[in-house]
Order: sequence, then C-alpha cells, then structure tokens
Amino acid sequence: MKRAFLWLLGSIWLFACSKSDQHTAGNFELAGTWRLAETLADPGDGSGTWKPASAPLLLIFGADGSIQGDAFPQARRYQKLNDTNIRFTFADGAFINYTYSLTNTTLILSGSGCIEPCGLKFKKDTSQN
Repeated sequence: MKRAFLWLLGSIWLFACSKSDQHTAGNFELAGTWRLAETLADPGDGSGTWKPASAPLLLIFGADGSIQGDAFPQARRYQKLNDTNIRFTFADGAFINYTYSLTNTTLILSGSGCIEPCGLKFKKDTSQN
C-alpha cells in the first residue's frame, strides 16, 4: 500500500508539476544506492514540510544508466539531461523528467515542476558499498 502511494505520488508529479529552482551543489556522483529518507507534499496552503519516509525504499543508479530498486519499480533507465534535470524511462517506454539537487550525501527529486512544493529526499546508502 505504501509503495503504491509513492508510485501514485510520482505519477501525479508527471501531470501536476512545473520547474523547481533547486540546483546541484558540486560535481557529485549519482551512481550508487540511495535510500528514501523524507517526502514533501504541500496541500496548497504553504504548510508542507519534509516528513520522514514511511518506508526506506531504495533507488540504485548504475554507472551504465540503469535503475533498480523499489522506489521506482518500473523505471529501467536514467539520463542526466543537464545539471538540474534527469529523465527516468520506464519498462513501457514512458518517461518522467525530474528536477534534481545532488550533494555528496543527499539527492532531492522534484516533479517536472510542482505547482505546490513536493519532493523525495534520498540519502546515500554507504552500507551498500
């Protein structure tokens, strides 16, 4: 149920979002294992805050452009479009573009530009190395 909710939230971002003003900080490595730590969804009144994730879902970026893990179970490939945008391509060929912010230990994904603030915050999982 929780996975279905996160998948639905990601799908909604495809249709309800607009460009974020977040930027990458430095030239950090995306490849590796990331664990969902927090989520952000604003109800439209500015009261949204980052909340602890209800499930520690994994997002694994391969150096070859592959994606694995249960955070986006249908995603198969990723492509950095530029320093702030990334595309996830799914098993059926559909894709979603996300705005991302990357530091050494934190990856934040926002929809293709949410009308209201929304996002997924992942922490680098160093136990997988």
